[in-house]
Amino acid sequence: MDNDFYRFIFTCLVLSATLGILYVNNATPQRLLAKLGFHFSEETNWTLESWNSSLKQLNYDSDIIFIGDSLTIGENFQAYFPDKKIMNLGISGDSLSDISKRAFIIRELTPEMIFIEGGVNSLGSNSVDSLAVQYESMIVEIMDNNPGDEMFIQSNLPVSNEIQAGGLTNENIAKLNAKLREIAEKHSATYIDVYSAYVLDGEMNPAYTKDGIHLNDEYKYLWLEILSEYINK
Repeated sequence: MDNDFYRFIFTCLVLSATLGILYVNNATPQRLLAKLGFHFSEETNWTLESWNSSLKQLNYDSDIIFIGDSLTIGENFQAYFPDKKIMNLGISGDSLSDISKRAFIIRELTPEMIFIEGGVNSLGSNSVDSLAVQYESMIVEIMDNNPGDEMFIQSNLPVSNEIQAGGLTNENIAKLNAKLREIAEKHSATYIDVYSAYVLDGEMNPAYTKDGIHLNDEYKYLWLEILSEYINK
């Protein structure tokens, strides 16, 4: 065997080791170049870009978009509103920042109505005021990207008192909801109060939840009935 073959084998081993290190450390080209002094305005999320590209090629003309966290993905909106073409963009565990970062894909689905839910997952590490700023910025961007669409801001639901921790309290949830109502009024969006249907003595009605946050299946209809007032108007 000549030296070229050994150099080829050595190069393959180095590349394999490098890719392994990058994978383990969740590294990306932008992160590596940033360490060398290069600067980027924001790291590209290739998963979202791929998702956006797929939706664009699908050319799906939806009536309604729901975007939010696990509460949103846990609802079967299509079954309750069978005459509407609905796309559920909820993702479990999403923070408000996560929702905001992927909201740009909504425009590829050409909806007429957009329903947003989220914020509770971010209360543990953010103040109510900072979340309100994030929320308003997200709403403005979504409205700019989807002119003419009806925008609906849904309240956050209460949680059980026993799972309150740090900034995640029912007091802060109520304060955030008040901010969301103000944002909706400021930007001519519609605020939907789902909170009142699930609260009992300042916390989530124990009968309505399976873990203090998520809803028991038999009580999800309360939320859907409230939405029907706006969807079936």
